[in-house]
Amino acid sequence: MNNLYELINKFIESIDNEEAVKELKNSYNKIKNNKELVEKIKKYNETYDEKIREELINNEDIRNAKHLEAILNYMILDINKELKEISKKDGCR
Repeated sequence: MNNLYELINKFIESIDNEEAVKELKNSYNKIKNNKELVEKIKKYNETYDEKIREELINNEDIRNAKHLEAILNYMILDINKELKEISKKDGCR
């Protein structure tokens, strides 16, 4: 069982070291540190103003974060696919 925990920890560490994950964390930090952008996001969440929404969609930092999120989601889909294959081979249910 300890071996399983070691493998899981190594797996988590390898995910954290993925370039896309590092870039996504940096992208989130860049957005969080942009006070004007954060205020715009808060205002949009309160008003759902279409003009603010368009500004947010066209913001380069947000577009980059969304792109990196998509990459990460594809990685998750691939991981889930592999886990299903492993569980079929080993008979885990």
